[in-house]
Amino acid sequence: GFRLVTVVHEKLGAETFWRDYWDSGETFFDGTKGFYKALGDGNLRWARLDQVVRPSLWYNVYRNWRSGIRGNLLVGEGRIFGGLYIVQSAQQGPRIAYQFSETVLGNRAPISKVLEVCSDISGVALDETSLQRAKQQEEDAKKTATAQCDGQDSCALPSSSSSKL
Repeated sequence: GFRLVTVVHEKLGAETFWRDYWDSGETFFDGTKGFYKALGDGNLRWARLDQVVRPSLWYNVYRNWRSGIRGNLLVGEGRIFGGLYIVQSAQQGPRIAYQFSETVLGNRAPISKVLEVCSDISGVALDETSLQRAKQQEEDAKKTATAQCDGQDSCALPSSSSSKL
């Protein structure tokens, strides 16, 4: 099995997140921001102010809004990049099996990659149908927004139009 936890760096908004999205999981407060520093090779990674004008940020906001996720963008410190670790316990001690670091606020780790890593760790085979379903869900999520972004600062309309936003 796997143990799922979240790590927050401020208490402002954490209770709402826990209540609305994570009520069955554990949440840890990291006042020193050590988790976030680890994601940045020992340094906090801050989004620059110019990120606010990036279409990819607004795509992430819109995608989350369309999927029913209501964040607190205007509450607290929202410019520290986060991410995801999948940590494997081993006889020699824990090891990082997978790391995903945001490059644009609101980025998500690819679920198909997360499933593959978890399958490798657990030894439970991930059948091709499950993997394809995860990849299809990722594609479907991209289609719910009006623009497709490359994860940095280039977005395009999903139609045959090749104009960039």
